[in-house]
Amino acid sequence: PDNLHRAGRPLAALFDLGTVYLTYRLTCKLWPPSETGGKRDARVFGLLAATLAGLAILSVQLSHFYTTDPLLTFFVMLVLNLSLDIVRGGGRWSQVALGVAFGLAMATKVSALLLVLVVLAAYGIRCTREIQEEAGYRAQVRTAVRSMVPTLAVAGFVFVVVQPYVLIDWGTFLEHTIRESQIAWGVLDVPYTRQYAGTLPYLYSIWQAAFWGLGLPLGLVAWTGLGIALVRWLRRGHASDALLLIWAGPYLVLT
Repeated sequence: PDNLHRAGRPLAALFDLGTVYLTYRLTCKLWPPSETGGKRDARVFGLLAATLAGLAILSVQLSHFYTTDPLLTFFVMLVLNLSLDIVRGGGRWSQVALGVAFGLAMATKVSALLLVLVVLAAYGIRCTREIQEEAGYRAQVRTAVRSMVPTLAVAGFVFVVVQPYVLIDWGTFLEHTIRESQIAWGVLDVPYTRQYAGTLPYLYSIWQAAFWGLGLPLGLVAWTGLGIALVRWLRRGHASDALLLIWAGPYLVLT
């Protein structure tokens, strides 16, 4: 245990590099194929997004230490990438890979459980596209459920294998999870969170993430982009925007 950081720090750095690549991959996939410039513009903006992700202050800091955040961020980005593959007709291997990524994300940190919304949305959007309207809403739901069950089963299996103490010592696991949640929500008073007492909900976190977490001007670009994605989804209902927002929205509201 005294030398754990010697393996942990290189792992954190490698996973953070992986996140930079997944940012590039996701951006290229999200780029509308009908836009002028096509794949060339997708690669340009993918490189721009990856560069900005590589310059994010908090990510740079945490990737130099053995922390769970670089690992969790990598698996979250991997789930988003694979979910988009599912929406676009990914086969059995994509479904299995999505389950593995989801399971590893939950095993890294329980807060990744909200990724289940992304998985549900991905299969729901896919089935809606594949089934004709005449088939009816119930048929779409049944098809979506049948399609996602193997992915969720794989995720559950991977989660238990990688995080076996969930079953070995369920009581302690639940107790610690509830305690950390209460600390995050301000219900439980601990010395290292008193600095946040009296701050404005949401607005304080948004500014701190923009200024200290990402750094200006990247922070402003990130929050502006999230707002644009929300407006665009409300107007046009793009599936790609829906996948991003169904992760970022509930996570922001709850956390």
